[in-house]
Amino acid sequence: MTGQRLLPSETARRIALSKALFREVNERINEIADGFGLAEGFLILCECASSHCQERIGLTQAEYERLRRMPTHFAVLHGHDIPAVERVVRQNDRFVTVEKFDDGGITATLLDPRRRRTGVRTGTRQLRATALRRTDMKSRLTDEKRLGAATHDETGRWGHDAGDG
Repeated sequence: MTGQRLLPSETARRIALSKALFREVNERINEIADGFGLAEGFLILCECASSHCQERIGLTQAEYERLRRMPTHFAVLHGHDIPAVERVVRQNDRFVTVEKFDDGGITATLLDPRRRRTGVRTGTRQLRATALRRTDMKSRLTDEKRLGAATHDETGRWGHDAGDG
């Protein structure tokens, strides 16, 4: 996140709340579109943080379901992303998929309507640990490579090289 200004945690949470509200509205739009068999495409609201944005994004049912697989992913128009609280993970000519991280990612996950409907429960402490582990992974890898002391395995755990005892 070099060169990006970090926002206070409370601001990140407020932005995530705004996005979660748009996601909730878009879930209802999706249910209606699905009920009418509109798999070819339908319009959702841009899920950016601006309460004044009223732009629409056209998606197919498949694109929408792919977007909703991750509770931290949101669809926004090009230029509507906020690099201090989210990163672009995918884009096409119509929209950008952004991923919320840190406190915003935790808030977005806790407010995910699909998780609530299916009864999936994840504690805030567990979500925070996962978010921190994911966002700090690159800097940790860089630090550890520089120090040459620890290794990282596929489970996300850090440990010392076998030769270090």
